[in-house]
Amino acid sequence: MKVRSVPDDTCGLEDERRFDDAEVDSQEPTPIWRAWLEIAVLATLATSASLTLHLGFPWLALGPLLVGLRYGSGPGVACAAAQVAALMVAARWRVAIEAPGGQAILGWLIAGLVPGQFRDAWTRRLHRLQTHARHAHQRLRGLARAYHLMAASHDDLQREIVGSPSSLRCALEAFAREVVESPDGGAIEPLAERILSVLRTHAAVRAATLHLVDAGGRAGPAVATLGTAPRCDDDPLIRDAVRFGEVVSVRDLPGCSGTLVAIPLADVAGCVHAVVAVHELPFLALHQDTLTLFAVLGGRLGDVMASARDAARAVEAKPRRAFCASVGRALQELRRHGIPAALAIVELEGSPTETHVPRLLARCVAAHRRLTDDAEIVIGRGRTVRVVILLELTGASGLASYLARLEQVARTRAHELGSRCEIRLRGWSLEDVPLPRRGRPLEAGLAAFLNNAEIPSGTSLSRRRDGLLA
Repeated sequence: MKVRSVPDDTCGLEDERRFDDAEVDSQEPTPIWRAWLEIAVLATLATSASLTLHLGFPWLALGPLLVGLRYGSGPGVACAAAQVAALMVAARWRVAIEAPGGQAILGWLIAGLVPGQFRDAWTRRLHRLQTHARHAHQRLRGLARAYHLMAASHDDLQREIVGSPSSLRCALEAFAREVVESPDGGAIEPLAERILSVLRTHAAVRAATLHLVDAGGRAGPAVATLGTAPRCDDDPLIRDAVRFGEVVSVRDLPGCSGTLVAIPLADVAGCVHAVVAVHELPFLALHQDTLTLFAVLGGRLGDVMASARDAARAVEAKPRRAFCASVGRALQELRRHGIPAALAIVELEGSPTETHVPRLLARCVAAHRRLTDDAEIVIGRGRTVRVVILLELTGASGLASYLARLEQVARTRAHELGSRCEIRLRGWSLEDVPLPRRGRPLEAGLAAFLNNAEIPSGTSLSRRRDGLLA
């Protein structure tokens, strides 16, 4: 999440939105109906030129060649086939037209096939680079937020009284643990007062309200209030913050009144969970550094909400279809473009008197992952709970180090809870996992794979840590 720039005399807010929309539109692929319409038009023009201008058959190879360069080998061959069919029909009904011979037909097919193969190779390479760039961009946004959070925490520590242990980073870590371990599954309503308290302590907010955002992207009435805040259910700053997922201040919309800054709690994927409307700040506090701090805090709180929401989801016996779709997409990207991915499984088994501890540990383990990864908690038969984590852009070495850190986190948290829960970890690269590509076979195969992914009792700690990589 970023701060909206202040409009000047040369480029206003509407111009920025228009430029952003034009950039998005330029990246959209060509519709399939338009592609086939262009193919039909080229084939028709080539056939008409042959009938009216009596062009030789070698000139008619330009149509399939152009189509192959623009759309690939399949449409190029289709254009050549359309030309052949049209000239065959014309030769049958008009005596003056010669039917194309085998050499001409073969030349047209080659003219559409060979350039199309180059275009397909370029497209596959471009898709691979775009996928890499998308994952890297999401990870970069997460790292940028962590950096700004650390810088803001350092500045806050310098302003603190000597000897005070409180810092912004510690406050957010405590808030994240509180969200993950809350019995409401990471719901925002019980934590709304806590969010406003963090903004009051570390961002000098004196009066604010928190508004939940529904699935349709509409902000509701305030669910929590800090200080004396006016009613602002239909504020244009709140609407723009939900729409753009960015911090919007009164400097962006000078005609607004009542709200100074609207802070969306948006995760790294762009989903806005709630909006904080700030109504009162200290004198001269509305500057770029404060807006940047608001953007960092809003993004971090949104990431915590997204992680808690994903960690709170637990399914019985087999994973959800959405998680299976994520695994299938990662398998497809690995097999088509060589983009690495890994699958980690953490198995937790508590004693008969500790039925709630494995689920609490599972939520902590599921939340301890990168923002671009996906996790699923699968409750098995008996006292066993499995956490399945899909790691994007992760090879064998990255998987081994991640499992080592995850084991340390799980055992430390179990020790804090005073539990003797048994913890077993295993990991595989997706190219080593015998799973189908997608659909219902993938869902059934992943469920069967989870049920059969047992760890032998005689396996050493190092082999348990590395799984099949050892």
